[in-house]
Amino acid sequence: MCVDSAQPHLDRPFDYSIPDALRGVVDVGSRVRVRFAGRLINGVVTALSDSSDFEGTLAPIHSSSAMPSYTADAIAFAGQVARRYGGGLWDVLRLMAPPRVAAVEKRDWSGVDHDEQAYALAHEALAEEAAAVALDDASLAAGARLVWEAVPDPSRRHGLPIDALLSPAAAVAARGQTALVILPDARALAAAGDALVRAGLSRWNARSGGHFAVVHAEDGPAVRFGNYLAAMTGHARIVLGTRPAALQPVRGLGLLVMWDEASNVYEDPHAPYPHARTVAAMRADEAGAGMLLAGYAPSVEAMALVAHGWAERADVPRALVRTSTPLMTVIDDQKREAEGASGWHWMPGSVWRGRAMPSRAAPWGSSCPAPATYAPRRARVAASGPRAPRAVVRCARSPRRRR
Repeated sequence: MCVDSAQPHLDRPFDYSIPDALRGVVDVGSRVRVRFAGRLINGVVTALSDSSDFEGTLAPIHSSSAMPSYTADAIAFAGQVARRYGGGLWDVLRLMAPPRVAAVEKRDWSGVDHDEQAYALAHEALAEEAAAVALDDASLAAGARLVWEAVPDPSRRHGLPIDALLSPAAAVAARGQTALVILPDARALAAAGDALVRAGLSRWNARSGGHFAVVHAEDGPAVRFGNYLAAMTGHARIVLGTRPAALQPVRGLGLLVMWDEASNVYEDPHAPYPHARTVAAMRADEAGAGMLLAGYAPSVEAMALVAHGWAERADVPRALVRTSTPLMTVIDDQKREAEGASGWHWMPGSVWRGRAMPSRAAPWGSSCPAPATYAPRRARVAASGPRAPRAVVRCARSPRRRR
């Protein structure tokens, strides 16, 4: 088994005996309590054997979870991630599974029944949006790896092309495989859940089951652990989650979808500091699954996968890009000089004039440098005659001018 220790020299398997009271309970992936160096610590069973090469007397396992929290494949993959990032196996296992809840483990997880027709109908409802943005969900379901530069969906309040992202996931689920959809935040999770409900699918819960699971820390320990086990045991074929979902154990992985893969929220701040995009790519390689890396602006790492031939770039019609994205104008020093004195204002005159144009019926916005760059500095000027003191506002990046 693997024990809970941050010491590198303890990152190796240790042998323990299974007492008679726990025979039939302890299995590969079970979370146990064992005595180590005179105190009880946590551990995960990584393998079972009838014999041991240890010559002394093996210490017994103190207690065990009612059911495994990991699969054998998940433990093997956690070892690959640990080697990739130079960390320990326990560190990766800790990031993979949420804290266990004993009452959730005692439920009956044996029977798995899927409504194949519901997934097929959901794919039909979502496929229209994927076809509108020229996203080939059939090739993704067949194992293709694509990097997609998406365009905003103005018909949605959140603007996310969520239907197009979920269409290949529903197609994979209709074929009897599992799709992992990795999203950056709770807002995207809510949008994905609403889209699946509109398509006729239901979220998994302990009382009535469901078609898709949501693994999110804000749901509370029992709900989160229940959805984790539902995804691991195959009760839900579509799994939605944030960064930790990249490590989620599932049955028959067929597709991984990651939205906004360039976001820094996918960088795990805990040792061994894995990146969800790299972990997802490793899983796609191991399982032979399809992968969709999507976002408004693909990352350098995603484009490197395209350059090395590991993935392909999905072609987006330029006419669709022009009609779906705003026109952006950058005011540089050359344009400021051309405008004269007004060009060196914190908001140049050309920006205000463009905003006031009658043809600007669509939403309009402007962006200035960081406050630390354009923070006004006020200085008092001594009064001259009857004139009162006034403030001189100077922009940090503009010539020194008095108003």
